[in-house]
Amino acid sequence: MHDLLREMAKLIISEKSPRHPGEWSRLWNQQEVTDVLRDKSGTKEVEGLVVDFPDLLSPSISTEAFANMKKLRLLQLYDVQLNGEYKHLPKELIWLCWERCPLKSIPDDFFDQPRLVILEITSSDLVQVWEGSKLLGSLKILNLSHCNDLKKSPDLSNLPSLEELILKWCESLSEIHPSIGHLKKLSLVNLTGCENLISLPGEFYKSKSVQTLVLDFCRQFSELPEDLGNMISLRVLKACQTAIRQVPRSTVRLKNLTHLSLGLKNRTHLQFPDSLLGLDFLRNLDLSYNDFHTLPSLSGLSKLESLRLYSCCNLHIIYGLPTNLKFLYASCCYRLVTMPNFSKMSNIRELNVRDSQALTEVPDLDKSLNSMTWIDMTYCAELTAVFMRKVLKGWTSCGYGGIFLNGNYVPDWFEFVNDGYKITVDIPSSDGRNFEGLTLLCFYYSSPTPFSPYTRCKDCHPLARIDINNTKRTELRTCISKEDCAIKMRDVVYKECSLWQGQISNDRLNLQSGDKVDITFEVPERYKTFCCAIIKGIGVNLVWDKPMKENEHEFDGDVRFLIQRHNQGGDASSSSHV
Repeated sequence: MHDLLREMAKLIISEKSPRHPGEWSRLWNQQEVTDVLRDKSGTKEVEGLVVDFPDLLSPSISTEAFANMKKLRLLQLYDVQLNGEYKHLPKELIWLCWERCPLKSIPDDFFDQPRLVILEITSSDLVQVWEGSKLLGSLKILNLSHCNDLKKSPDLSNLPSLEELILKWCESLSEIHPSIGHLKKLSLVNLTGCENLISLPGEFYKSKSVQTLVLDFCRQFSELPEDLGNMISLRVLKACQTAIRQVPRSTVRLKNLTHLSLGLKNRTHLQFPDSLLGLDFLRNLDLSYNDFHTLPSLSGLSKLESLRLYSCCNLHIIYGLPTNLKFLYASCCYRLVTMPNFSKMSNIRELNVRDSQALTEVPDLDKSLNSMTWIDMTYCAELTAVFMRKVLKGWTSCGYGGIFLNGNYVPDWFEFVNDGYKITVDIPSSDGRNFEGLTLLCFYYSSPTPFSPYTRCKDCHPLARIDINNTKRTELRTCISKEDCAIKMRDVVYKECSLWQGQISNDRLNLQSGDKVDITFEVPERYKTFCCAIIKGIGVNLVWDKPMKENEHEFDGDVRFLIQRHNQGGDASSSSHV
């Protein structure tokens, strides 16, 4: 919600009884919350209440303070201790969020909550969630994430409406109650970061309702049983950084599976069955951090759109890819030598083989450039000059993305060249030609600054700012790296320049003969505290009579392309986001 709308809503709420906050429908100001709870002046008008006293250490509140809030539906508590009987909590509660709850177990008198839909008790001291089986007939979401003392999940047999069970980063959790297999509406189970969890109960694999199972960073989880194939509703299976070594052959029966992630602990060898080629609906496959030398043929996965192979350090050969593939990420595959022929990869949009140092070329990549928006081959130092020339000269995509290569020069076919970060170009008369836009290129060094021991690669990026006749401005942004990973300063030694090339169409620029164009590459101010990019040289070409394809901005992940236009001296906040 926009800040202005939020303030208007608060004003409207308080206008009814400006001096009696206990009669407001929502309470958020902590001084007013303090007064209402201390005086027990809350009324049936209160529907939402946020209790957060950051300046106090675990403040204590009597449960009787809630007794008159008969219509309270949302209650958020942060690092608060409740004293008294829990029967005083309103029976209309729909959502209870209690972060850093000091309870070791939820008391029995809490469970008379017939309307409770969401229960979140996170980062708490819970050792046992509750004793025995408790009835919460309307509960749909149970979130117990970051409860580090919790060793067992609760008995869920009397939660007939439960749809989501979230136990992320419960580091001591080692046992899941068998009742999980009897929940008819359960659709999501998220166990990310449960490092002591070895297995799930056999009853779980009988579930016909679970659609998403997340086991990422369950580092002791060692086996997926053959019964996995019975989970006919399973759509997403994520198991990165586990101890799993083998994929059960029954996986082929998972006809609804669209996302499979098996990036394994310590790059252990993955026995990958050929039967996985029967996963007809698979759209996303993540095999990062594995130790195989060659990738089995995946050409039979006709609907596969995204393939991730990050840090498969012994991978030598990739072949047999489906022609429907849109995104291929194989960065840090240090021994990768052979790539498939790309002449028939007519749907490919993004290719990332960053830091795959042995690679010399991608066969016929230049024949698939019409569909591409992003190529990252930074630190691929063995790429041939002929290959790089073909790719750079054949690039047609405009806007978001571009090509990233090793390089410390501006190629000789660029018309306008300058050392440093700035150049001025005058647009000549067309002489009957069609002016289509600009090709921009820069080469640069980039690294984290000394002020930040960690930084995210994706935040370091050159910015092409284009000023036209000092009256119009366009900003073209793109990321030096899309990989969202922290890098330690002591591990970063940049010995080579990187090169970026991109295009922007005249549909965006509206340039005419006689226009003066100032082009500047720089790092945005807000990034300079943790990122240093030094622009060493730039080149610009005017594009004539060559169609330029504007990106449709369909890409994987959360990287965004932004174009801002405003009049000189105008408010940048009014710029349009594309």
